[in-house]
Amino acid sequence: MKLNVKWGTSLFQDIEIDPSTTIELFKMQLYSLTDVEPERQKILYKGVRVKDDNSLSSLPPEALLHMFGTKAAVPKERKHLQKEEDSHQTSQTTLQKTSPASLVNLGNTCYISSAIQLLFGVKDIKERIEQAETGNGVLIELKNLFGKMESGLGTQISPVLLVSALRNAFPQFQGKNDKGFFEQQDAAECWDALLSSLNTPGLQPDIVGSLFQGELSVSENITEKRREPFTEILCPITTATNTIEECLEQALREKHEPEKTRISSLPQYLVLKKHRFFWKKEEQVVAKILKKIAFPLTLDVSGLCTEELRSTGPEPFTLIGVLTHTGRSSSSGHYIAWVKDCAHDGLWWKMDDQTATEQKDENILGLSGGGDWHMAYMLLYRRNQPSK
Repeated sequence: MKLNVKWGTSLFQDIEIDPSTTIELFKMQLYSLTDVEPERQKILYKGVRVKDDNSLSSLPPEALLHMFGTKAAVPKERKHLQKEEDSHQTSQTTLQKTSPASLVNLGNTCYISSAIQLLFGVKDIKERIEQAETGNGVLIELKNLFGKMESGLGTQISPVLLVSALRNAFPQFQGKNDKGFFEQQDAAECWDALLSSLNTPGLQPDIVGSLFQGELSVSENITEKRREPFTEILCPITTATNTIEECLEQALREKHEPEKTRISSLPQYLVLKKHRFFWKKEEQVVAKILKKIAFPLTLDVSGLCTEELRSTGPEPFTLIGVLTHTGRSSSSGHYIAWVKDCAHDGLWWKMDDQTATEQKDENILGLSGGGDWHMAYMLLYRRNQPSK
């Protein structure tokens, strides 16, 4: 369905939108076009104001809507905040090259954008979902968005249709605050939702299984063993863990204690989630562990593998993505994706919603935590190919 919108002297023609979308979500798309925040917009059709909960299907195709509203003033302290952020990135280079496509924040959607950017870094997924002709709404909109991102280097893209499909498919992302606006959610949960949407009969082979699934060997003794698949590893943070390797060792130790757990099959992409959030019973809040956990650009997990797997000389993993969080709760603060553009220039990019800035290796390694600065919440590693 296409609509036209008149705003002041500007006319936006043939805006594509899902007919089942509400005016409230449509305002998010207009925000990406006009920079007028949704709460400052008023939408009229033939002189009558259209309510936020109305569906666009109630309007005729090619309808002309009138939008009224002004951009919010830029706070005077914004320049100061930018300087403060830049002080954490003294080695950041000036943006001179064409950046990957960035995603417009539609209002508390940084958790969605960061998960999308991290997933977009998995080249094999992009190639496989291109083959999907049918599937669930999230899969189809993810395919469409990835197509725009692939051809739109250096541009800002609105993910409004995917955001709408995601909220329709997963009610946990429909929560609103007391002012009626969508709330911030956990980016790791959004990642899980996106992956689950890839499990559709229309795609063969199984994307998640073929790319992210590894296998654990759990043994009570030398002769009795059982196999368990995994698509991610939740890494505990304790007083004894200071590196991601130590967190991995702790995760396997706690998995089936006192049984011994080792990795018997490695995935093509290794997803590590740091257990940074926990429920603080005394204060009835979700608290965050700020401890610094160092991680490498190249990860060797052979010491965590079974003897049989170690004998094959497993290749190490290369870091290609980091999802960070700043703030004290998973449902507040801000999420950012830091991705390695392996398909083009091999550079690191900080994808902060619609802003993309080039990064150096030391900037990425500086995301290990230890304060209120952006700290790694998820790590995405890709297994190296055997040398010929």
